Amino acid sequence: MDFQEAERRYAEIKRRHEAGTITDEEFDEQLKQLMVQDQEERWWAKSRRTGDWHYYDGTTWIKDTPPSYEPLQAAPQVPSPPRGGPRTPRPQAPTSPRTKLLRWLAPVAFVGLVIMVVAIARNTGGGGGTATPTPTSGNLPYSDDFSHPSGAWSQVKGKDAGNYYDDGGYRIYSQARKTRAILPAPLRAGRYQDVTVEVDAKVLNSQTDFIASGVLCRAQDPDNYYSMLVSGDGFVAIFKRIDGHLHKIAGGDRSELIGKNVVSPHIRGDCVGNSLTLYVDDQEVIEAEDSAFRNGDAGLFVASFDPEVGPKVLFDNFSVKKP
Repeated sequence: MDFQEAERRYAEIKRRHEAGTITDEEFDEQLKQLMVQDQEERWWAKSRRTGDWHYYDGTTWIKDTPPSYEPLQAAPQVPSPPRGGPRTPRPQAPTSPRTKLLRWLAPVAFVGLVIMVVAIARNTGGGGGTATPTPTSGNLPYSDDFSHPSGAWSQVKGKDAGNYYDDGGYRIYSQARKTRAILPAPLRAGRYQDVTVEVDAKVLNSQTDFIASGVLCRAQDPDNYYSMLVSGDGFVAIFKRIDGHLHKIAGGDRSELIGKNVVSPHIRGDCVGNSLTLYVDDQEVIEAEDSAFRNGDAGLFVASFDPEVGPKVLFDNFSVKKP
């Protein structure tokens, strides 16, 4: 789907929403399907409220004009006949039985096509990595082994902070005493309620004590989310970020279950109801209760509590599934 087609479809669902024929939830769900990826692998989406285009830079949505974009031209208005003048009714062409049948068969054929595409995606293997992350089981909405750039995750290589595919994984780095949260494109990740988020993390810093890695759940955007993390010296914590401000919900202490040299942990975060639970190497290490966010996206998180060294972490085998 190109920008012109997305624009046309947006105008239609916007009209239906304003007319009350679709609910807010249905409007939001259909709006997600109108995202467009440009040649630079950036995802573009229409604003729910204004209809303006925004692109996702890996951390936030930025209002801009898509490349080579031409807005739809409004249809010319046909002047109404003068009051009191003659009105000639427009003849309606009769609908043939064949046309009625085709109208009925079109959605059926579309559903069949979708089923075929899903079946092919699930049964097609091959070398060279996962170009487009696909479910590996019925209860696994999303996974990525980062073996090949898929466009689902942004690539930024800044001087002080960045995130990009590297050596069969996904590297995230930032400044000293800073955090960095990265979300995949929302079209791929979806918005989840109760989930289990898992990833393998490898701290690349030579000094790992104050370097933390973790997962996000119920993220609204890069400034509003839950994060569950473990540092190299075995400290664990659960945070929530609201409007850019980080608040500790639980933890901040060393877990005796995982030792003091946590360089390559397997991290799992469960968000179920109001319960938030962190597992490290398959051991439950901390739990908290909070109700600030009911649903949202899942992602990755790094942090540095060192005054001089920023975090450098390589992630692999990211997955989101039902608990």
